Amino acid sequence: MSYAMSTTSGKPIKSLEASAVDYTQNLDSTYLANLRTAYNYLVNKANYSYDIIPCILTTDVHSRFSESQLMGVYRWIADEVDWQSISKVIDLGDTSNDGFTVELQTVGKLADILPLDKQVRVWGNHDFGNGSTFDQSYLRQYFKNPQATTLYGGGNGYFAMVDPYYNVKYVALNNMEHYGGVRDNMMTTQQISWLIRELEKADGHDIILCSHWFLDCMNNTALEEVTLVESNYTRTDEPFLSNATVYADFLQMVADRKNKASGSFTDDFGVVHEYDFTGCNSELLISWAGHDHIDFYKHMENSITQIEFDTYGKRVYAVYFCWLDRVNMK
Repeated sequence: MSYAMSTTSGKPIKSLEASAVDYTQNLDSTYLANLRTAYNYLVNKANYSYDIIPCILTTDVHSRFSESQLMGVYRWIADEVDWQSISKVIDLGDTSNDGFTVELQTVGKLADILPLDKQVRVWGNHDFGNGSTFDQSYLRQYFKNPQATTLYGGGNGYFAMVDPYYNVKYVALNNMEHYGGVRDNMMTTQQISWLIRELEKADGHDIILCSHWFLDCMNNTALEEVTLVESNYTRTDEPFLSNATVYADFLQMVADRKNKASGSFTDDFGVVHEYDFTGCNSELLISWAGHDHIDFYKHMENSITQIEFDTYGKRVYAVYFCWLDRVNMK
């Protein structure tokens, strides 16, 4: 590991001097220097502005680094970051590769290093073995979200977490509820009902959608910018939801929340959900995802922007110190 990433979209705040803590047993000095450089760059950009939402983000590790290396990075973050000035640390999933217990135990150890109320931890398809498991609630003991609120306690990987300081609500989605052992991507009636209620709330919190999978498939329309970070990776163009009609309706509902409109959505089980976003007093800002092992952003037509991250990068463990400008994203 030799470098850290920053993007044009994070805001941690705290100018760092050389740390007295010795991280070099797990991380080389060049990597640490670049972590600090990226962090200080974002400090200068952020300047405590309410309009900027600061986050630290990682995704798709796939157990490709040793536990000691990963814990070294997390300990650096824990010791050096000014937590009052960070909204959340976000893990967008696939921290493990095969969903083995020993891999998941590492996920839990990483979570324990940082303040739990500062984390949004979303699991990915590889975290339950890339299979067709419906009940994924056992993953909660590793992907710890103690501050999450949801219809039934966050059991199956969807939840909402509010950061009142930055006035933002993180809404985590799980499109991998493989009902009946079917591998198709789907969301249950319960999740859709919960999501609509969460999006309809007139609570004043701007919303960031977080999911392992990208919302809008790359083959639908051209992308504005793509950086192929892992050149040997072949994308599958699997949609967020497998049923084409349900998928189109879902994307329309996202656009309607952005534009504060009303409509209806029919889920995979034939249940019709009416929604009305006309009374909402907050903005749907953006969608953040991982999964595809590339970096790109895409402006969904008449809707929100989605950004996909890849923190494996050039075969190093890259950390995004990223910020969202809530004014320009509206």
